[in-house]
Amino acid sequence: MRVHLLPHATSNVSQLCMMVFLYLVLVSGCGKGNGKQTIRLWHFWSEPAQEKALQSIIRDFEKEFPAYHVEQTPLQWSDGKTKLMMAYASQSEPDVVHLGLEWVDEFARKGVLDSVTSLLPATYHSEVLKAVQQNGTAYAVPFTMNTRALFVRKDILPIKDYQGRWQDVLVSTAAQQGAGINAYEPHNVFKKCVPFLWSYGSHIFTSVPYSQTFDEAAVRGVERYCSIAKQGIIEPSRSLDARMKTGTATLWMSGMWNLGDSSINRTYIVFGGLPTDGNMPDTITQRTKSILSADCYAINRSTTSRTGARLLISFLARASVQRTFCIAIPDAGFPVHSVSLEDAERDKELYRRTINTYFFFLQTMNSISIPASQHFDDVERIFEEEIMNAVYGKSSAASAIESARMRIRTIENTSHAATSR
Repeated sequence: MRVHLLPHATSNVSQLCMMVFLYLVLVSGCGKGNGKQTIRLWHFWSEPAQEKALQSIIRDFEKEFPAYHVEQTPLQWSDGKTKLMMAYASQSEPDVVHLGLEWVDEFARKGVLDSVTSLLPATYHSEVLKAVQQNGTAYAVPFTMNTRALFVRKDILPIKDYQGRWQDVLVSTAAQQGAGINAYEPHNVFKKCVPFLWSYGSHIFTSVPYSQTFDEAAVRGVERYCSIAKQGIIEPSRSLDARMKTGTATLWMSGMWNLGDSSINRTYIVFGGLPTDGNMPDTITQRTKSILSADCYAINRSTTSRTGARLLISFLARASVQRTFCIAIPDAGFPVHSVSLEDAERDKELYRRTINTYFFFLQTMNSISIPASQHFDDVERIFEEEIMNAVYGKSSAASAIESARMRIRTIENTSHAATSR
């Protein structure tokens, strides 16, 4: 905030204005205070435990780099992206911003992110590295990575030591009647349904343009998905997560946040994406693909604290820092640095805290990112609408897939035509 002192003001007024000015500088952190340069960080670690863990890391950064002070602003996932867009539109954006992996391409295309290619560690997981780059330039540094995986209630597995066939599970009446299927929720239906289609052998959404990846395997996968939905439980994701605490869901694809509940760990075992009887692995322990997620940090292109922002990003990219955070916040996932399966299996502090934690790590390693597209938000919405039409019996699987393909192709072709002019 800039305070203008009138040249002919009385000394008392001048002193008051100066006091107000100094107070605003101190409480806002906008600029240099006590000789320190402020780095403004907006992040989504807004839950109490998350904020505490991040604050500890930031204190370590400020001790190592005492010339800088990090001013933190927590955001909510429900409206944080909108606030970021408004901040960029009004040129009040932070120096460093926390982005979901699927947002990086969108913000990079708007030209608001600075290149961080030279800050990416060589030891990063290759699939995550690929997802934050455009034409060889990286616009974000991943901090943690995770995925969704299939929770299977142990008592419905008609085999010993979980070494049986998926077919034996899926033909179980108990399994089908208690299988969880996501009711319509933006973003969640896509993350749960697409891995199901991948495990059926579809290549949907594995390249761009997306409309060219729709195939017959996707139709067969949706048919099976809807078949399970007819006998299963169609509810919002929070309700299905709650059902796992009481053991009333038999199969449900969800996230690592459930591993904090000891009753869920006792009752369920974690596997990969939900397989089907079309192209599924032979045994339960073989893993299909699921969607890779990551939390990333990016630098505002117009920041006036570029040196400090790059130091902070580099600090957050350290393997030791990421490990400390993931141990403190288990549902954040895993460090982005590569680790051998042998080392992970021996690491009972992080990767093998529980057997299900280790299985989540294996699934994360077997996950892939959705190729970036400027149309992703619209594509995701269209796909979810058409899938839910099929789930609720408003259209056939074939009609839903074809309608989604045509609507998505229209968006992609319209954009291509506009660009070609």
